[in-house]
Amino acid sequence: MRWEKDHGLPIHRINREAKKSKVIALKPELDRWLLRGRPENGASESSTARRSPGLLAGLIAAVLTLAGGAGLLISILLRDSPPAGYKVEGRILSIIDGGGRTKWTIEIPASGDQSSIYDEADVVDGTAKLDRPKVAFLDADGNGKQETALFWNDDIPEKRGIALYDHKGVRLWLRELRYDIEYARTRWGGDFVPVQIQAADIDGDGRPEILALWRDNRECPSVFQVFSSDGEELGHYDHTGTFQVFTVFHRADGAADILLGGTNNLLGGDAVLVGLDGRDLPKGLGPPYAVPDDLRDRAADLERFVPRQAPPARQKFYVRIRHNEISRGLGTQWMWLVRISPAPDHISALLFMGRDAFLTCDFGADLALRDLRPGADFIRAFDGWRARGIVHGSQRAFLDRCRRGVSYWDGRTWTSQPTVFPQP
Repeated sequence: MRWEKDHGLPIHRINREAKKSKVIALKPELDRWLLRGRPENGASESSTARRSPGLLAGLIAAVLTLAGGAGLLISILLRDSPPAGYKVEGRILSIIDGGGRTKWTIEIPASGDQSSIYDEADVVDGTAKLDRPKVAFLDADGNGKQETALFWNDDIPEKRGIALYDHKGVRLWLRELRYDIEYARTRWGGDFVPVQIQAADIDGDGRPEILALWRDNRECPSVFQVFSSDGEELGHYDHTGTFQVFTVFHRADGAADILLGGTNNLLGGDAVLVGLDGRDLPKGLGPPYAVPDDLRDRAADLERFVPRQAPPARQKFYVRIRHNEISRGLGTQWMWLVRISPAPDHISALLFMGRDAFLTCDFGADLALRDLRPGADFIRAFDGWRARGIVHGSQRAFLDRCRRGVSYWDGRTWTSQPTVFPQP
């Protein structure tokens, strides 16, 4: 290690206990050493090194030789370092480590710039930020190395799905998105795009599952899937509307509830909050399964949203927040959930209700609506509230109207009282 002692060269023995072990040098340290022109460890350079250009040139050549030999080792070290995030440039998705270095890359098999599809977060109305990553990291086999689960987007809808890669960037499996083929032939289906992916232990067995949410590009049906780390589909939930976001809430028993929020086209665009049990995952269609009685005049149009082959699914709870009862007074055209914040004693849901208009709904542990609060620029300096229009009357009257607009699915029909399905 004379070069290290005399010249401060940043080199390391592979086997520190063996005096004749090979030495290596890491490129970032060599770059800093060459740029500084002084020892890395503070040792003084010998006069010979300073006075002899030939010796310095030889030393630099030796350093470069070491650097070339170390390139393979650096590459191996980067592949073994844990992933910390990802970035998309055009069609190239890169997995990066904590230092911002690229570990490995893949080309997304879809045309055009995919960066907008794979963005980690979206902004609603410049205010509410949706954290909806398209890539998730997990230790699937418990070996201490992080695998990567990601959406596999493709120009051919039938080839889209979820893929799992090992820590070196080798694909372990790909599971294509399944949906009702007859349903997909209608103008409502067949063009699903990624929404959100997450890895979490939802059944309490100590191994992470992969949760993935898709929605149709025409803002209509959604599909929520759960996979084991081996690629087995554990849950498949079809929804006649657009799920915008989901979150996972771990219970005291070690399992988890999955909370999904969005809208339901079969209910005329009403906002919905849905709870699934991580130990009793559904495979089928969420309620109401058919056009409800209060919308029978639109049955011919709304029935197009119903997949033909999906059996009815059972969920832990299903809350409906009636769009027509609330948004008419605001003059808004839509209303949907953009954030779900669960806690042991309540669930807080943020509703987007049009430009500069948000409403927070707090549901208690029994799912009964406890509180309603306006947000953002909802309150204006005159009698009434304003979003795109004006709510006439008092604030209390408006909140009472919102409260009456919440109903619960009891497995057969809608009720005004919360219904929680018993644990299996």
